[in-house]
Amino acid sequence: MKINMRKKNKAFTLLEVVIASSIITIGMLAILNAYSFFVRAEKSNVMRVKSIYLLEEGIDVARYLRDKGWTTYIAPLSTTTQYYLYFSTLNGTGTWQTTTTPQVYDGVFTRKITFGRVYRNNTTGNISTSSTGSTVDTNSRKVTVEVRWTDQIGSSTKTMSSYITNLGKN
Repeated sequence: MKINMRKKNKAFTLLEVVIASSIITIGMLAILNAYSFFVRAEKSNVMRVKSIYLLEEGIDVARYLRDKGWTTYIAPLSTTTQYYLYFSTLNGTGTWQTTTTPQVYDGVFTRKITFGRVYRNNTTGNISTSSTGSTVDTNSRKVTVEVRWTDQIGSSTKTMSSYITNLGKN
């Protein structure tokens, strides 16, 4: 009895094509999935970098306001109120201002700034974390800037703090 080798080879070739197609499809899906992951990660990193720039800018604006006039721009601010920064172009000149109205940057980021009390140890004169054995230093403030945003991963918050002092006694 003679077996038709031609039929057997065709069936084997069809099976090879199906297996090879499956392997290629799975490989392509894995590559697309990895690409999608890296694109999301890249966008998330861009958001983090922008938030850090906004944090640093917030600290710089606090220094700008200090230099512009402590008694006018820093001393009157409440230590228990959250402020927002905005760039005002009224009167034809640009200047930074504080407001209690939330400000949104790039349609995503919200930046808050607080000017907290600074306590000085009565004995050493060093900054103290508590009011016990300390007095309020009216010529220093702890500046805390917080940036919040939401992206594909979820909500994120970054915070940065610094101290400013009335160097110019103005």
